[in-house]
Amino acid sequence: MNVLSILLSFAPWIVFGFIAGQSLVRLELAMVIALAVTILLSYKQLKKGYVLTWVTLLFFVLSFVAVALMKNYWVASHMGVLSYATLAAVTWGSVLAGQPWTLQYAKEEVDRSLWRSKSFIHANQVITGAWGIVFLIDLAMNYYKLNHHVAQEWIFEVVGWVLILAGMGFTMIYTDRSRKRRLQQEQAAHGTASPSPAPSQSSPK
Repeated sequence: MNVLSILLSFAPWIVFGFIAGQSLVRLELAMVIALAVTILLSYKQLKKGYVLTWVTLLFFVLSFVAVALMKNYWVASHMGVLSYATLAAVTWGSVLAGQPWTLQYAKEEVDRSLWRSKSFIHANQVITGAWGIVFLIDLAMNYYKLNHHVAQEWIFEVVGWVLILAGMGFTMIYTDRSRKRRLQQEQAAHGTASPSPAPSQSSPK
């Protein structure tokens, strides 16, 4: 799994989260910068049709149109919920469709012969599902924060970033274990498939 590529795909969301504040001006600025980061850092992924990258681009384009051009204040006030709802939807949608979005990143480092293997697809379903859980928890926290008076919102922010880091950590650890397991299986298969030595022939008398 190319974790660096995944990190680049999340970069616009991370930048947006850091810049967006309580004011409408900062929110609009965060959207513009997130769009710029998406295009500059993930141009190759856009050309290759990576699902997560395209969803990111479309989300910030539509959000900018709604907030900056149409002055839709409902969208502006619900950006946290809408962000994680979008990420959760594309994540679980790709899992249910049998094409988890992490497959596109994993294929960058795996031989083409393994792309259709059940173990490879299963590993990506697990990793993508883990991200889906992260996004659902963040969605629930943002929904709660939106509908309840929270005295110390920074706690929610910290937990949100910790969850993202945990997702990255799980991706790296599970990818490493899956790679080692696959290598062990290949070594075991080669060991059992090795030809038996030919019987010795007796010399003529």
